[in-house]
Amino acid sequence: MLCARLIAGMILLTGCVPTSRPYYAHATGAISGKVVDATGRPVAGAEVWAISYSPWMPIGSTLPFAIVDAQTTTAADGRFTVVARGTIKGLSAHTNGLAMSGDVNGVRQTGNVIRIARPRPLP
Repeated sequence: MLCARLIAGMILLTGCVPTSRPYYAHATGAISGKVVDATGRPVAGAEVWAISYSPWMPIGSTLPFAIVDAQTTTAADGRFTVVARGTIKGLSAHTNGLAMSGDVNGVRQTGNVIRIARPRPLP
């Protein structure tokens, strides 16, 4: 009897253990926003990727596979709308040749702002 209670208690407690993965807001369908540079000016012609994550993780990794679900290019005013097929938890943007890049975790249907900047030089 004690053994059955112990097993039942262990099963209940495993649902209360916090996970190492953070929660990010997510969206589906048409997702819109704006890409701006470090000074807040809109960036025209930046490529935007809608990122979803696979539930499977590589062995020995703490990060799941990132999958580009959909992509688009920003308009002259930096605005974009990307139509995703799956659940999107992140957005990534970069300019031609990766001169500037940036990303955002946690996505809303509208009002997403992706700040992109030049990468820091290596020491």
